[in-house]
Amino acid sequence: MTGLRNLIRAVLSLPDKTVRDADMAAPTGAVSFVTVRKMTTQEVGRARRDFDGVTETERIVKSAETTVSLNTYGNNANVLMEKLTVMFQSSAGIQGMKALKGGILRMSPVRNLSGVAGAGQEERAQMDIVISHEHKVEVDLQRVDQGDVTASTGDGLTATTHIDETTIITEHT
Repeated sequence: MTGLRNLIRAVLSLPDKTVRDADMAAPTGAVSFVTVRKMTTQEVGRARRDFDGVTETERIVKSAETTVSLNTYGNNANVLMEKLTVMFQSSAGIQGMKALKGGILRMSPVRNLSGVAGAGQEERAQMDIVISHEHKVEVDLQRVDQGDVTASTGDGLTATTHIDETTIITEHT
């Protein structure tokens, strides 16, 4: 989410530390700020796997859609969120998402959540975005250099074959 937070800060031309994780304790005040929270991730289709025999590495790649909740707080919070919906569709927004190897599939309507908070009025807006991206994992997977293979028929015939790098030996019983 760090990359997404940095992109939001850049397209909105906001100062440092004004786009932050939703669970991060930080001061509030007159300065507007944005929070970002990953809500859900859903796999799309099946994971793809491939094996690199030279490095003995298996790569697993799954396509996913992640829903992210964005909240703006402070003066002109609704205006800031409306601007963000446009900036996500700008060249800078699209290129920024490509650099993150993702893309915005959908944006919910901007919700005005302003209201009385404590002794004053709090301006707040919220929307969800759905991002398409891939998860990639590499794991060590050593090749099998030898093994036994047994095949049986329904009438009692069995054949066992030992396979290794140089030899195939078949025994019939």
